[in-house]
Amino acid sequence: MRAVVELDGEVTTAQWSDFVDRVLPNGSFIARVVESREDVGTVSAIHNPRGARFFFPVPFLHAPDPNARAERWRNIFDAIGLASNEERWPRTLPNSG
Repeated sequence: MRAVVELDGEVTTAQWSDFVDRVLPNGSFIARVVESREDVGTVSAIHNPRGARFFFPVPFLHAPDPNARAERWRNIFDAIGLASNEERWPRTLPNSG
């Protein structure tokens, strides 16, 4: 699972341990392309002791390779038959420079 998580960039051992410690039992899933059986993403239910919630309203094209993320999201939108509005896809978080 770590290799799939790191498709979006390497994580340190400390970051990985922190993440794994928060995942609920049976709460990790890998997204796989049916035709190619390629692992393309993950989702995990985690325990958040602060109870905060945040939902990204649109795809977030973040470092280290926002252009690759844009291509992945275009493919997802195409596969589910939705129009993509790429002008609304953020590339930085507010106050991050």
